[in-house]
Amino acid sequence: MKLIFVLLFTTLAFGCEKRNCHDIDGQQVCYDERCSNGESLGCNAGGQGQNCRFCGFGEFPPCGGGPSPPPPPPPPPGPGGECTSGNGQVCLKIRNSCAYTIWPGILGSAIPDGGGFQLEAGQDRNVYVPDHWTSGRVWARTGCDGNMNCDTGFCKNSVQCSGAGGRPPVSLAEFTLAAQNAGNQDFYDVSLVDGYNIQVTIEPIAGTFEPRSGEYDCKKAGQCQLDLKNICPEELKQYNGQGQVVACQSACLKFNTDQYCCRGAFGTPETCKASTWPKNYPKIFKDDCPTAYSYAYDDHKSTFTCRGKNRALSAAYLITFC
Repeated sequence: MKLIFVLLFTTLAFGCEKRNCHDIDGQQVCYDERCSNGESLGCNAGGQGQNCRFCGFGEFPPCGGGPSPPPPPPPPPGPGGECTSGNGQVCLKIRNSCAYTIWPGILGSAIPDGGGFQLEAGQDRNVYVPDHWTSGRVWARTGCDGNMNCDTGFCKNSVQCSGAGGRPPVSLAEFTLAAQNAGNQDFYDVSLVDGYNIQVTIEPIAGTFEPRSGEYDCKKAGQCQLDLKNICPEELKQYNGQGQVVACQSACLKFNTDQYCCRGAFGTPETCKASTWPKNYPKIFKDDCPTAYSYAYDDHKSTFTCRGKNRALSAAYLITFC
């Protein structure tokens, strides 16, 4: 099923609220953004839309009208090379360290490069996003044919996803680049809340950030010890038409219960503890990938922060697949 995006706008007394929603196999997933006094609040939510992990403020047109001011011109997109941030733009270097072709997809408050492109084995590509980018996510599509039907991460029958998200199960690199918030602090994480299809890591590029000593300050996120597909429980394995394991589903995606999906009576961190589930599937993910989100309320050791040099601009980031 193709992903269908619906934009809903509601005017409130204090400002306005926007919900970005899409339908994944009949289940609606929503991400909220609010704006007030010319600022926007963007939240990266869990895969089921029930948990805002971090928020960031950035420039936003006044609620109720007026065109957005034109963004500063980005550096020319294209193959990898020097990757630096500045002039209101942040460089994301996307690297394919796999032995096969992938098709990265990109989604967020701005959609660079049409939301997707092909990346051959061993190639890099620099992508530029605004330094107030919110709800940013990058994923890899794998096993795609000439019509862009993919084993994993399918968005639409096109190389460019053009605003469509990746169909779970899919590993996500997530960003909120908050140039105007918390001392120019960026937030980033690797999420397996929607399942796992390929290993992905995020790390700030040397020379573009202020080094800090904290365990989650400007460090690498998402590193796994093994390919999770090799240790995935049988009941969560997803196969392609050739009988190959291509992904590991989340318990929520597989079983769709309130407890596994942290919704309804289980919709808070206090009531949705993986240790009380019928089977603690997140522990399998967490043991292998200790700095990635394993389920919606796995918030303790998964969110990373970083600041650009001189606290004036964001760092540049390397996103590595495989």
